[in-house]
Amino acid sequence: MQLRFDGDALWLEGREVSAELRLEAVGSTASRISALPEVRQALHDLQLAFRRPPGLVADGRDMGTVVFPDAKLKVFLTANAAMRAERRYKQLISKGISANIDDLRADLEARDARDRSR
Repeated sequence: MQLRFDGDALWLEGREVSAELRLEAVGSTASRISALPEVRQALHDLQLAFRRPPGLVADGRDMGTVVFPDAKLKVFLTANAAMRAERRYKQLISKGISANIDDLRADLEARDARDRSR
């Protein structure tokens, strides 16, 4: 898999995919796929490869506990599913993407449950 970073943009196999990473379907699918042990190991190895000077800012549920447990600085931000659904709803609406806040909340709660049990 060929990944390339260009400023804030991420390129995968020669195609810019940054915006697609924030789609609701991608987050939901990622939560299910990331529970597979083979996927978790492959991603862990890839994530560790990015850990080199000058350092990095990593965003994600496992970053401070699984991927970089010995990081010098960790910041954990938490919010309940209702607040996260509201924030996500506003993001989607501002981009002209229709969304249902109740569906977003249900998806987030299901994702949280999957992530807690992996």
